[in-house]
Amino acid sequence: MSAELAIDKFSAPGEGLQVIGAGAGRTGTTSLKLALEILYKKPCYHFDTITKEQNFHHAPLWTAIYKGLSRDFHPLMDGKACAVDWPASYFYKELMEAYPEAKVVLTTRDADAWYTSTVKTIYAFKKEVGPLWLARIPGAPLHKVVGMATTVLWEGVMEGKMEDKEAAKARFLQLNERVKEHVPAEKLLVFEVKEGWEPLCKFLGKESNKSSKKDKKINGKINGTHE
Repeated sequence: MSAELAIDKFSAPGEGLQVIGAGAGRTGTTSLKLALEILYKKPCYHFDTITKEQNFHHAPLWTAIYKGLSRDFHPLMDGKACAVDWPASYFYKELMEAYPEAKVVLTTRDADAWYTSTVKTIYAFKKEVGPLWLARIPGAPLHKVVGMATTVLWEGVMEGKMEDKEAAKARFLQLNERVKEHVPAEKLLVFEVKEGWEPLCKFLGKESNKSSKKDKKINGKINGTHE
C-alpha cells in the first residue's frame, strides 16, 4: 500500500522542521543527523529516536501514517529541527506539505554499496536477529518497532524486494529519482556524506565551527561514512 497520500497543510509547533532528509537508511543518515544537530543546535529525528531513545510508542504512529489512518506528524516531530532516515524520509512529500519552509537533503550512495550495507545491518536484524530476540522476550516494546519496520520499510518502502539484489537496487534508485522529480531544485541538495561539510553548509546557509572538539569528531564521520 502506498503512503503517498495527500494531506492538508497545518501549522507546525514552534519553528517546525528546517530540514527533511529524503534518503534511504544506510546512506549516511546517522552522520547527517549528527551534523544537523550541530548546525541547528536542536534534536534531529532518526530511526534511533525510536530505538536508542526508546520512543517505542512512535512505531504504531508511523504505521498509522503509512496506512493513511493519520495525518499528524506533530507528536513525532515536536521539538525537532530536522528529520532524516527511515521511516521519516519516505514521507518527505507529506512532511514538505506540513513544513513548507523546510529544505530537503537527499543522501545517496552507490547502489551496490548501499545494498551490501543494508543486508548486513538493518535488514539482517529484521531477518535474523529480530525474530530470535523477540521469541526470547515475548511482548517486549520492540515488537512494535519490528512490526512497523516490516510493514512500512521492507514490505512498503522496498516493496518486499530485499531478497532480490537487483530488484532492491532498482527500487533504491527509483526512490531517489522520485525525490529529484518532486522536490524543486532550489530546495533540494543531493548529497553524499563523503563530500564533507562545505556543500551541506552552503545549501543550508550555515557555518560550522569545525575547530570545536565535537565538530572534529563529526568531521571524520561526515567525510567518510554511510551510517
